Amino acid sequence: MTYTTAELLAPAGNPEALDAAIGEGADAVYLGLKTFNARLRTSNFAYSQFEAATEALHKAGKKLYVTVNTVFEQREADRMYQLLQYLERVGPDGVIVQDLGVVKMARDHFPALRLHASTQMNVGSAAGVNFLSRHGFKRVVLSRELSLDEMRDVRSSTAMELETFVHGALCVSASGVCLFSSYLGGRSANRGACTQACRRMFRSEDDQDGYFFSPDDLQLVEKVPDLVEAGITSFKIEGRMKSAEYVGTVVAAYRHMLDNWRFDRE
Repeated sequence: MTYTTAELLAPAGNPEALDAAIGEGADAVYLGLKTFNARLRTSNFAYSQFEAATEALHKAGKKLYVTVNTVFEQREADRMYQLLQYLERVGPDGVIVQDLGVVKMARDHFPALRLHASTQMNVGSAAGVNFLSRHGFKRVVLSRELSLDEMRDVRSSTAMELETFVHGALCVSASGVCLFSSYLGGRSANRGACTQACRRMFRSEDDQDGYFFSPDDLQLVEKVPDLVEAGITSFKIEGRMKSAEYVGTVVAAYRHMLDNWRFDRE
């Protein structure tokens, strides 16, 4: 049986993590700039660093995607327009978005941008995927709540590129559309300022301490064969706030599995 080559997509919270990801065999990286991304607490990329990274990765035959995956406010419309204009000029391989206002602005003024639907858009059906396809999207990052069988069902009814998370931290809320941080401290996850309140220890009504809101990290390395056979386009690793060592180690494991499972599935 012939399988489409799946993309291994790694997080790059800074240039060191990008180097580690590519060095260990990632096919692509995703990163954020200093504004309008959901991980503003990490160092992210200055414009000059981003431009250099885009040029270097393209020369190496690798891809680079940019996160513009926060909700923007009307007072920020001009800044968002300027950012999209800049991105179209630099030419990343995709722009990951959540806000429909960003989608509208990009389609009307910057049609050269390849739009990827963030997992925060909560797309979990072929109907949703195909709707986005008709409105200019090139890829959908599926909702993190989907089972393997549900992913197969989506793939059977769409030709769109499908991306799914395979490793890393999970949000207590549905695909990261969370209000917990806003509720406890006024810092919105949907504005890039999540304090990861769900990672803290809480005390229950019966005085038991525990991490009641913190899900275990995702780890699907042993499910790589099933996901390849299900027709997933891109395998995404979470971790733009993680160290370069972490990124390199995880990428190496998934690279090994993607390259070798056909020869010895066990």
